[in-house]
Amino acid sequence: MNRVMTFHSFGFSRRQSGQRQLFSRIGCLVLSFLLVSSASATQLTAWNFKDATGAEPDYLATDVAAGFQHTLITRGPTLLSHDVGAPRAGTFWNGAWPNGTGLDQYFEFSINSAGNYSISDIFFSFYTDPLGPHQWHLYFNNAEINNWTDAWINGPPGPDSTHTATLDSAFQNLSGTTTFRLYGNNGTGAGAGLKELSINGSTSVPETLPVGVFGLTAAVLFFIRSRVRD
Repeated sequence: MNRVMTFHSFGFSRRQSGQRQLFSRIGCLVLSFLLVSSASATQLTAWNFKDATGAEPDYLATDVAAGFQHTLITRGPTLLSHDVGAPRAGTFWNGAWPNGTGLDQYFEFSINSAGNYSISDIFFSFYTDPLGPHQWHLYFNNAEINNWTDAWINGPPGPDSTHTATLDSAFQNLSGTTTFRLYGNNGTGAGAGLKELSINGSTSVPETLPVGVFGLTAAVLFFIRSRVRD
């Protein structure tokens, strides 16, 4: 009888140990998922120019992810800025883009973080005069990394256009400041400006965990403990 009881007790102990390991692994996976999710972001640094007059020499980023600085967008030294009024109000404006890429005629913007980050793409929303630039060139470290012609030029007439510039693996695992320049050309000296600008990607800088995350974590740990006891 003692041998039978000892055998069954040993079997129960092994089963209990296996349950403990299983639930511990489940708990670790859940916690890892919550922490990784809290450390990611889609929009890293963004500008919404809805309150701009067009005359600002620079404009501070309106939205940044946790751990990022509110950086500026500025104009090249020979770009013109002035109060534009409707319908051009609400843009970071330049009144006279060249018919060709001018070396000192650009919008310059940057992203800055103390932690590591990766940039997947940059979103642009434009308002363009009919004789303004129809082609745009994006530069990083004096090298062109993306260029495009506004789609509406070949479609129905309209001043509004958007473009998402997809970036390659060179923009993974960055830190500190990354600066871009945007050049406009293929126009006849008229104006264009940005309505919105967003630098998107992911970051390893942890965001503040919401209270709900801690509540869910406590519930998971309590569940694991109660199952192990059973």
